[in-house]
Amino acid sequence: MKNNSFALNTIPLIKYSVFDVLLVAIIYFLPTLSHLMSFPLYLADPMRIMILFAFIHTNKLNAFILALTLPMFSHLIALHPVAFKSIIISFELVINCFFLILFLKKNLNTFFAFFFSIIISKCFYYGFKYTLLSNNMIEGNLISTSLEIQLLVTFILSIYGYLILSKFKK
Repeated sequence: MKNNSFALNTIPLIKYSVFDVLLVAIIYFLPTLSHLMSFPLYLADPMRIMILFAFIHTNKLNAFILALTLPMFSHLIALHPVAFKSIIISFELVINCFFLILFLKKNLNTFFAFFFSIIISKCFYYGFKYTLLSNNMIEGNLISTSLEIQLLVTFILSIYGYLILSKFKK
């Protein structure tokens, strides 16, 4: 009987591992995919998409682990984003997961839980980025992806989260 319970317990681990490898591969090949498609995929906020997909389709812990590691992995593999920016992106994604969990526990409408958790995490991100820019720790513009694109991606992710998680609640 113990062998069966061990096998049943390893199924989610295998599923999450395959899911994580797929997400990491997408991040790894993102520059190549962008080049092939002649479209800068980074504008669609791919790390957030991966984190929220993990949140929806695996579990919260897996989403947190990916939030901490995907930006650093991207930095180590492609040297993009720069180290400090990778750190603030990790914080941003962890904050996103934290507020999403908090809002869902407070029974906030699923759409608004996704939407506001993303908006709050972006506020933290821009606060951190402003501090780094002000102290000459990174270079660039405060806002590098237009707010319209960010709002559109936020809206689409919020609808997706609402549709998928609402289905699971029923």
